[in-house]
Amino acid sequence: MEKPIQARTLKKSPCWICLVPPWGFTDREEEKLYSAYTQRQRQRAVPRLLATGALLQAFAVVVPGERDLSFAYASVAIALVANLILASVYLCVRPARTLLNHIAWFVLWAQLLVSASRRLGDSYNELLGWAVVLQYFTLATLPLHHVLLILYSTISFTGYLLVQYYNASTSESRLADDFYFQQIANGALLLGATMLGGTAYAISEKQQRSSFQETKRSLRDKLTIEQQSKEQGQSRYKGNVIVAKLQQAKIIFDKCCEIFLLLEKNKDINLTATIELYERIKQKYEEINKLCIAPVTVELGKMDFDLKVACSLIPVMDGIEATTKRLIDSVEMYAGMLDEPGKALLITFVLKSRLNENAKLRISSSYKNIQNLIDDLRKYLLPKKSYMAIQTQLHNIQQGSKSIEDYGSEVEKLFTELTITQAEGKSDAFAILKPINESFAIKRFSDGLRSSKLSTIISARGFSSLKDAIQAAKDENCTSFQPTGNILHASEHGQGSHNIRRSQGFQRGTLRGQYINNYSRGHYNRNNNFNRGQGFRGNFRGNYRSSFNSQRGSRGSRYFRNRGRGRNVLSVEQVNDNKSHSDKKENLETPNQFFRS
Repeated sequence: MEKPIQARTLKKSPCWICLVPPWGFTDREEEKLYSAYTQRQRQRAVPRLLATGALLQAFAVVVPGERDLSFAYASVAIALVANLILASVYLCVRPARTLLNHIAWFVLWAQLLVSASRRLGDSYNELLGWAVVLQYFTLATLPLHHVLLILYSTISFTGYLLVQYYNASTSESRLADDFYFQQIANGALLLGATMLGGTAYAISEKQQRSSFQETKRSLRDKLTIEQQSKEQGQSRYKGNVIVAKLQQAKIIFDKCCEIFLLLEKNKDINLTATIELYERIKQKYEEINKLCIAPVTVELGKMDFDLKVACSLIPVMDGIEATTKRLIDSVEMYAGMLDEPGKALLITFVLKSRLNENAKLRISSSYKNIQNLIDDLRKYLLPKKSYMAIQTQLHNIQQGSKSIEDYGSEVEKLFTELTITQAEGKSDAFAILKPINESFAIKRFSDGLRSSKLSTIISARGFSSLKDAIQAAKDENCTSFQPTGNILHASEHGQGSHNIRRSQGFQRGTLRGQYINNYSRGHYNRNNNFNRGQGFRGNFRGNYRSSFNSQRGSRGSRYFRNRGRGRNVLSVEQVNDNKSHSDKKENLETPNQFFRS
C-alpha cells in the first residue's frame, strides 16, 4: 500500500492570503491546478472580446462625432489593425497568452477612451453603452486573477468618468448646470455593469469549483479501485498458499515445543494444564499437516445432456431483460455439469430453441465451445446501462405516494444495478464498490422518505446495510401509528352525491330484519333514512325489511333523490369502536332527523 498523500495547506502569509480567494481550496496544489484549469477555460473568450473592439470601431465610423475626422478615421484604422494582429497572435502563440490578456484589456479601453475624448459637445455620452459592455466583459470573461479584475474595473470606471469631465471642460467654456447629475447617472450605470460582471464571475466560479471537485473525486475513486484491484490480484496469486500455510503452522508449533521443554525442566511447576494444552496444539497441528499434505478434492461427475432437464431449466427468451439474464445463468450452470458431447448438444439446443429471431440475428449461428456462446449472449443481448444515469435516478429518488416497502424495493433495485454496472463483471471492483454504493443508497433512502421525522431517525442510526434501514423504516412507521377509540371521518362527495348515515346493523324488534332500508324515505315509512319522497312504504312486513321500496299511495308521489340536489355535501360519520349493536332506540326517532337542506 502506498502512503496516503498529505494535503499541503496554504501558507498563512499576508501576501498569499491576498492572492487566494476566501472560497478557495485549502490545498495549495489543488488551488494551483484549479487556477490553471479556469484560466485555460476563460482564454477562449479573449478573441471574442477583441471582436467587440472591432465592432466599436465600426460604430465610430457609422456615427461620426469627433472633432477631427482625419484623426478619427486614422485611429479607427490603427485600432482595427491592432485588434486583428492581437487576436491572431493570441490564437497562434499559446505561451504568450498570459501577457496578451493584460494587453487586450489595455488596447480595448484605450480605443474607447481615445474615441470618447475626441467627441464634440455632449456626443461623448454616445459611447456610454460601449463603456457598460466593456466594463461587464472585463469582469465576466477576462482570464485574470480576481484581485487584478477588481483593479482593472476600478481603473476603467474612474478613467471613463475623468475623460468625460475632460471632454466637457475643454469643449465648452462653462459646464452645464446638470453636468454633475449626468456624471452621477453615468457612474451609476457603470457601477451597475460592474456589479453584474462581478455576479457573473461569482456564479461561474462556484459552478466551476463544484465541477472540479466532482471530477477530482471521480478520478480519485477510479484510481483507488484500480490500485486495490491490482494489489489484491498480486496477493491472491502470489506463491503456493498451501505450502505457506503449512510453513506458518510448523513455525508456531516449533515455538510451542520449545516453550514446553523449558517448562518441563522446571520441576516446581505443575505441568498438568500445560501438558493438556500442548496435546491439543499438537493434535491441531497434525490435522493441518494432514490436510496440507493430502488435500481433499471433490470433483462432480459429468453428466450427459438431458433434453427434459434443459427444457425445464433454461427459459425461452421473450425480450425481457430478467428472462435473458436467467437464460444466460442457466446455460452457464448447466454447461458446468455436462461433459464435452453434452456441451455441444447444449449449444445446438440454445441456438435452435431458446432464442428469438432478434437474438439469432445478433449472434453467430454456430460456436465451437460453450464459453464463446455465453460471452456473446452477454455482449449482444444484454443492454449496456450507463452508471451515470442510474446514479442520477438514485440521487433524485423520492418516496412520494409510494409505500415504504415499494420505495425501498426501488432503491434496492437501483443500488444493485449501479454496483453491477460500475463493476463491469470484475469481482475485485464489485467488492470495493458494494459498501460505497450501499452507503450512498442508505443516505438517499433516508433523505427521500416522505416523513421528515422518519428520515431523521433512519439517518441518525447509521445503518451499514440497506435492507436493515428499510426494515427499520417499516418498523418505525408501524409503531408510530396509535389507534384511537373514536375516529371522525369526513368525505366530500361530488355533484349529486347521496347523503347516507350508515347504521351498524341495528335490529328493531322481531319482525324487522337486521338491515334497514336506507333508500327513499316515505311518509309512512320510518325505517327509510335516505330521501324524503311522498307515499313510499316498504314492500314487506315480514321478518325482514326489503332493501328496496315500491311506490304506494298518492298519485302525486314521485321519486326524490335528495333535497338540494347538485350541491357538494359533506357527509360526516361518527365511528365508535366500542359501540354496541343493542342501541335500538336511535332508529325509533322521528323520520325528520337527517340532512335537512
